[in-house]
Amino acid sequence: MPKDDQALADLAEFGRLSVQAADIEPWAAIIAAMTRREVAGAAALSREAALWMLTLYNTTDDLLSALTIASVAPTPAAWRRVGEDGRARVAGVKVGRERRNLYAGKILRRMDDYVFRLGTQDQARWFAEATPYVVALNNFEPAMRHLMRVWGVGRLAAFEWVEFLHKIDGLRVETGDAALWESSGPRESLERIYGRSATDRCQLTDWAWETKMHLAAQGVALTWWDFETLICDFNVMRKGRYYPGKHLAMLSEEVADLPEVWRVPWQAAYNAVVPEPWRSVPPGPVRELERHYMISGGDIRTPLDAVEV
Repeated sequence: MPKDDQALADLAEFGRLSVQAADIEPWAAIIAAMTRREVAGAAALSREAALWMLTLYNTTDDLLSALTIASVAPTPAAWRRVGEDGRARVAGVKVGRERRNLYAGKILRRMDDYVFRLGTQDQARWFAEATPYVVALNNFEPAMRHLMRVWGVGRLAAFEWVEFLHKIDGLRVETGDAALWESSGPRESLERIYGRSATDRCQLTDWAWETKMHLAAQGVALTWWDFETLICDFNVMRKGRYYPGKHLAMLSEEVADLPEVWRVPWQAAYNAVVPEPWRSVPPGPVRELERHYMISGGDIRTPLDAVEV
C-alpha cells in the first residue's frame, strides 16, 4: 500500500501552523523565558532554580503543581528538610495522566529518590554526568539511562526530561531518530501515513527520515525533538482529540489559574514566547475543534478561524 500523500500534505500544513503558533512543547519555551530578567523581572529563575522547575514540571506535568512544590521546597536541598505537613501538601498536588504512576502520593518517592541521587552536588553537575561525550548524539542513550535510574521515571518521562534539559539549559545531547520505535504514538502515526506496520526499527527510522525531509522541503524544518512531538500530535488530531493551538489553550489556562503572585511573571513569559494573534487564543481546549479534522475528513481548523466549527 503506498503512503498517504494527502495525510503528508495535511501534516505539512499542521506543522506550519504549529511552528507559527510556537505550539510545539510551549512549556519548555516558557520556562526558558522565565530565566530572563528582562521578561520575568525579580521572579526570574537562576540556573539552579530553572533546573529544579523543569524537573518539577516533568514530575507533575502540571504548572501549578510544579510551582506549589517549589513553594514548599525552593531547592533540592530544601526538600530534604520538608516536614510532614509539606510532604502531605506535595502528595496531594495534581499529577498529569502521563505521570499516573505517581498517583496516590507516589510522587514523594520520586522526589526523594531524585534528591538522594543528587547527593551534595548541584543539579547542573549531576545532569552533566549524563553527557560524557563531546558529540551530542552520543549522549542520548547515556542521558536516558541516567535519568531512568530515578525511581518512577519511564521512557516517556526520561525523553521529555532530556528534551527540556536540552532546550532550557543547553544540555549537550541530541537524538538522531527521536527513539520513535519505543514510542507508540509517533510510531502509529507514521504507520498510518505509510499504510502498514513497520517491520523493524530500521524501517520506522527510514520513514521518519523521509517524512522529516518532506516537511523540511515544505518549509517546516524541525529538530528531532519537535518532530517527535508534531508527528504524535498529528496522530491525536486524526483521532479527534487535537488541533493546532490546543497546547496554547491548555497552557494559557494553566497560567490564568495561577495565584496572582505567580500569574504575573508567568504571563509575561507566555507573552514573550507566543506571537500574536496566537497569544490571544482563549484559555481551555475546545472540544468541537478537537473533533473537526476527523469529522470533516481533513479540514484543519484552529482557534483563530472565524468560521463556526
